[in-house]
Amino acid sequence: MLTIAANTAFLQTFLTQRNLRIPKGTALYTYKTTQEEYESLRTLLATMVLTDQTAACFVLFAAEWWRRHYKGGFWEWLPIFEQIRRPEWNTPARRDDLMRKGCRYWNRPIFQHDTGPNSFTGLH
Repeated sequence: MLTIAANTAFLQTFLTQRNLRIPKGTALYTYKTTQEEYESLRTLLATMVLTDQTAACFVLFAAEWWRRHYKGGFWEWLPIFEQIRRPEWNTPARRDDLMRKGCRYWNRPIFQHDTGPNSFTGLH
């Protein structure tokens, strides 16, 4: 398992490459995650221990996954967790924890809907 340092290093590099010190609080798609960053996130998340930084990486990955792969219809979490080889994280309590902590890192609000929190993609 990777340490908190790997999570933190990815996030710091991600922000630095955008001339930022801290997240700007805008919709996550505005960060324009590159293919290389997307693949790095997928690899990192498969080996990370759960921390606040992991949640920040997860929210960024999930937002980008939906931007690239969502074709409409019912929003499902399982394909995202399968992409990072973490289907065991796909529980309501774990998702809520990841969302809350991840959105806090990115300074993004969470809007509750009947299907659960999903505003982190910047759709609201």
